[in-house]
This record gives sequence, C-alpha cells and structure tokens, in this order.
Amino acid sequence: MHKTKQKSLKTVDNDNEYHACTFYLSKDVEYKIENCIFDNCSFRNDVTFSAIVNCHFHQCSFSNQFQLNLRDANAMNLHRELPRLSLLTHLDLRLNSLDHFPVEICQLSRLVKLNLQHNKIHTLPTEISQLSSLRYLDLGHNLLLTLPDEIRQLKCLQKLYLCDNYLQNIPPAVSELTSLTHLDLETNDLKSIPREIANLQSLEYLNLAENKIRLYDRRRLRKWLPKKCRINYKSSYMSPWE
Repeated sequence: MHKTKQKSLKTVDNDNEYHACTFYLSKDVEYKIENCIFDNCSFRNDVTFSAIVNCHFHQCSFSNQFQLNLRDANAMNLHRELPRLSLLTHLDLRLNSLDHFPVEICQLSRLVKLNLQHNKIHTLPTEISQLSSLRYLDLGHNLLLTLPDEIRQLKCLQKLYLCDNYLQNIPPAVSELTSLTHLDLETNDLKSIPREIANLQSLEYLNLAENKIRLYDRRRLRKWLPKKCRINYKSSYMSPWE
C-alpha cells in the first residue's frame, strides 16, 4: 500500500495510506474509494462518495458535508462498512430493496440527512433515538405500520417524510418533535389527527393528501396549528432529494 504524507490533494487514489493530508475534492464528483486509510486528514469541501469499501478514517475532520450516496446500489455490506464511517453527515439509501432499517445507521451520531425512500422497511429500531443530530429523515414509500416512541428523541428533526406507507395513526411521540417545519404523511391510512399535534408550533407545511381525514378533524386541525402552517389535502408529493 502506497503512503502519502502531509500533502494538499485534489484527488484520492485507492490502496493508499494518507497521513496528515489536506483534501480539496470537487463537490461535483462522486468518488469511489477502496482499501484506504486516512489518518489525521482534513477535507475542506463538501465531499460525496458513491462507494467506500474497506476504508478507515482516524482523527479526520470534514469542514462541510460528508455524504455517501448508495442510491440503487444493492447495498448489502452496510453492517460492515457503516461503523467505520462515524463522521458521515449525509446518507442516501434509496431504492435498495431493504426489508429492515439497518441498525448500524444508528451509530452515526453526526448524521443530519438520511434518505431511505423506496425500500421495504416495516419497522424502525428503538436505537433510532441515537441519531441526535438528524434534521432530515425520508422514509417515504416503505411499509411502515407505526413509529416507535423513541422517535421523540430526534429533537433536531426539521423535516420528516412518511408518504406512501401504511400508518393508521400519528403516535403522540411525533408531537414532541417541536423543531419540525415539514411533516409529510401523504398516502397513508390516517382517519384522524391527535390533539397533541398542536405542540408543533414550528410547523410550516403538513401534507395529509390521500388520507381519510374527516371534515370535522380538518377544521380542528386548522385551529390547532399556527397560521403560518400550510395544510395540504391534495396529492402533490415531491421528493425533497430530487
């Protein structure tokens, strides 16, 4: 394995050990890396990888976002690779036919954006409470029937997308996500909205299209939520990641 020390670099090569290097990678390129060690390195720009295989980051720093894009990538080795990526801030796992929420994700305490849209996830692990930095969570187009109470611990969460699942109710725990500005519940099996949703006073957009919310509940909801909140009952889902 080749060793590179104390250099400023604009690219990254496989099968390399980098020690005290500073990287200025292009934010417009998705990099693929394999069999690398990064020791005391600094990444000065937004950096996106489409593959990280058998790599280790020791005492590294990322000035901006550190994203792993595994969209439609047949991501089968997450249990092995994710624990090595504790500095990850953005993770895209759309379209991977995942039948469960990879619990290893919950070790990524710096994660701020997580997209698991278009998978086959039935339940969320209680360990999701460990994602204390999470601001954006997209679980749209899955098979969710309910949400765990532990979701209340995601105090930084601002945008929660749950469209096209099988939710029959909104658990009271969601009402404790007081930083929420966007809540998308389009195309579920909701018939009513709990009174506790009035706690979401930062909410700016609530999407309830393609549900079975009664007119009586719609009127109550309008009174409960802040005036600035736009409530949608017409089909209009658009992915925030597109």
